[in-house]
Amino acid sequence: MKIRNDGRQDLTFNATINGPVLAMAAQRDDRLLIGGSFTDVSGQPRTSLARLHPDGSADPTFASPINLTGNSVKAIAVQADGKILIGTTNAMTLPGGSSKVARLHPDGTVDTSFSLATDYVDRLLVQPDGKIVKLGFTGGTPEYLRRYLPDGSVDAGFSVPVDNKVTNVAL
Repeated sequence: MKIRNDGRQDLTFNATINGPVLAMAAQRDDRLLIGGSFTDVSGQPRTSLARLHPDGSADPTFASPINLTGNSVKAIAVQADGKILIGTTNAMTLPGGSSKVARLHPDGTVDTSFSLATDYVDRLLVQPDGKIVKLGFTGGTPEYLRRYLPDGSVDAGFSVPVDNKVTNVAL
């Protein structure tokens, strides 16, 4: 379901998704990125990650080569340059190694210049200065609010332990 700015349901939006949606992020062109545990979006095979047109139909031009079978996308964030960050419950096999966070180009292909080694991801946010904030486990320790530089390296000056009951963050 899509809600208009005035609070009414947008009846032109008709997306059919065969599993839970756990994360969403709007792009500047009114398309919507969704992540979760699903295999079909509006009649198109899409495993855990898809982009929807404003009417809810699956965007056939967005297809990530990452194999997400058996994995769930829990976090999505869009950077100012249009690149897309995704965080998953299990490690993804990526060019150059595996990680639970990947950066995609706007068409869904993997950005191989980005590397962010991390453990469990609950949420991803992008600050106005391009730094990336992650809520989740890191190195087996309790929940952490950790910040990364735009290239994926750890911002050593910022690491905040938080109560493991924290499930969401906002800027």
